[in-house]
Order: sequence, then structure tokens, then C-alpha cells
Amino acid sequence: CIYPVVYRALNFTARNNAAPSMPHTYPPLDASGSLYMYPVVYRALNFKPRNNNAPSPHQLFDASVSGTPCMYPVVHRALNFTAIKIPGARKMSLEEYGLVVVTSIETTKEVVGDVIYHKFTGYTAGSVDHRDAVVLRNVVDTGDKKSTYNVYKGIEMSKEEAQLAIEGKINAQDSAAKKVLLCIHGNITEPCNWIPACEEMNGKLNEYVVIPVLWPADSESWWPLTDYQANRKYSKAAGVAFGSAVDISRNVSTSVMSHSMGNRVLLSFADSGETRNFEAVFMVAADIWEETFNARVINNTDIHPGGFKADAGLKLLDMVNTKVVVVHNQNDIPLLGSHKVNSFRRRLGQFGKEGQEGRLHSKAVEKLVNFDFNPHKTNNDDSHSYQFCDVLIREIYNKY
Repeated sequence: CIYPVVYRALNFTARNNAAPSMPHTYPPLDASGSLYMYPVVYRALNFKPRNNNAPSPHQLFDASVSGTPCMYPVVHRALNFTAIKIPGARKMSLEEYGLVVVTSIETTKEVVGDVIYHKFTGYTAGSVDHRDAVVLRNVVDTGDKKSTYNVYKGIEMSKEEAQLAIEGKINAQDSAAKKVLLCIHGNITEPCNWIPACEEMNGKLNEYVVIPVLWPADSESWWPLTDYQANRKYSKAAGVAFGSAVDISRNVSTSVMSHSMGNRVLLSFADSGETRNFEAVFMVAADIWEETFNARVINNTDIHPGGFKADAGLKLLDMVNTKVVVVHNQNDIPLLGSHKVNSFRRRLGQFGKEGQEGRLHSKAVEKLVNFDFNPHKTNNDDSHSYQFCDVLIREIYNKY
């Protein structure tokens, strides 16, 4: 079908069912340098553009005036009709979108008119086959519960809508936010804990738009080790799913904070072969093998014992423009347990970069930054879940 606004305004049928679906496929210039109309419209109406200076198709919508999208200007001027408002095409502010969440948790859909709602909760078990994430806006706690877990509800938004919202927030003159921080939680962490924590971070990190990234880290089992083993598998699939939504911030400076097993999600994303540039990465209490960035591992052809390719660490380093900050605590009790469960392979979040001095790949020597949390720990801080504490906000997130 032809572009919907023109179709509804003129009420004609496309002459070619194979016609391109979006105006970015039209030829911008003919042999004489004249700008042509979008081909379907051009062929159906057989007129020539009235203005050789017409904007490119990327300027299809102009939301600068009262937020109403205009028709593609060449068509508008040639036919002289009023633009029809298309739901979802308007460039909204991030405030209008409310909290933006990326989740690979299985959701329950509810369609109301043109709006698609998604309900989700931490009660939903993960899947090793899940490969897609959904971006939601206006995410709220419904007040309902499933088992003992809060049920959340949000409105589905396209990746393009999310991009516009984020860029609008960052480019606003009165906004201090200039970059994005994607926050990936760790093991046995539920949305009812992670979402409020990230909302609070939005108020503390003025330079960042903080976006929670949720994945199915199940905490339903009575025996924590059962959840741990299952979530290790889900985290790899979640990394692939993360890749389907990470482009929502491609056009702005973006960093990632991954906590605990969330670093398996991040490493899985890197290992999947995705290409993406992050400004910085903050690996907090990382529950991955401490030799992930070692030369002997990266240069080996063997499989990483975490289930990744041997060069997964190098792929992650290649994604980062500045530094990968490794925040560790040798007295981290959960990581001590993980160390034993993982065949007594020490975790990166225990001893950090310092624990591997002299063995690191040359790129890791250059990009890894070590931060020992132990000297900064207060009586109010947990030995493992310290990712949002004040010292990290002050010394890490606000410095990179």
C-alpha cells in the first residue's frame, strides 16, 4: 500500500503492489537533478514536484509546530491539503512517555484501539529460546499482584519512537541530561525492586537518562541454587534479546551499568556479534570469570567456561569508546558462593583488574579501570548489591 496519509486523503489504490512501503526508498534525483515525488504517488498522480529544494524523506514529519506532523512537504504543497494526524507519529517529550523500560520478560498483551499494553511481573519464568525485547513507556505499578510479585503495565513503543523521545529529552535546552545509562540488573532481581531503584537514580544522575533493562531472573524457587543455575541460562538468551532493543539510544552517548549476573547478559550481547558503541561500561560486582579479559583466554580457540566464545571479552572491549570500569569487593559474599558453584573459578567482581595484573590482553590493560569498593563500604552498604550507593554515583557514574 502507499503511504497511509496520502492513501486516506486521496482514497486511491496503489497501482503497484510491489511499491516500496516507506518514502526512504524513493530516488532523490533524476538525471537532470530534479527532485522526484515518492514513486507511488508520482506514478498514481503523474505530476512533478513543484519545488526542487524539497526536503529529503527523512523530514517526512515536522513536529516543530504545535506537535502536529505535516505531510511530506512536496506532497503537501503539490496537493495543498491539510495533514492528517497519525497516532504515534508525533515527536513527544520523554516526560510524556514517562518511564521507559526495555524488557525481555514474557508479557501479556492487551490491545485497546491503537494502543498495545503489556503487563509483566517477575513471576514469569525465563526461556533459553527468547530472542526479542520490547520497549515500553509510561510503565506503572498496577497495584495488582501475581503470587507475591507486583504487576506492572506499560505501553508498547517502537524503537523509532523511543529514539525520538530520548533525543528530545537530551536536546531540550532546559535538560541537564546529555547521555543515556542502560541499567541491567543481576540474579534474583525482580522488576518491583529494579524499576524504583532506577527511577531514583534518574533523580541523582542529572547527566543521564536512566533506562532499566529487565530480564527474567527468576526468584521463585525455594532453593537459591536452583534459580541461580536456571538464570545463568536465561541470561545468555537475554543478551541476545537485549540486542533487539539496544538501538533506542544509538544516536546519543550511551553507557551501560551491569550488576552481578547482568554482566553475563552484557557479555552474551557482545558475544552474539552485535556491533554497538558504548561510551563507557560499568561492571559492578560482575559474576563472570575473572580471566575473561586475559590474553591466554582471548587468544585461545577454546570455549570460555561461562559458555561464551573465547574472545567474548575482547568483543566487549571493542564496543567501548573510553573505559570499562570494574567495581569489585573481595568480601562479596554472594560472589564467594558463585566462585564455588562455578568450579572454583574466581569472579571478576571479587578481585577486579588487580587480580589479573600481568595476564591481561593489551586492550584490557588500556581500557579496564579498577575500583575497589571495600575501602568505601559503610555499615549501611551491602557486600554485593551496592550498585546504586552514593560513592559509585560520585566516583564512577558522574566521572565517565
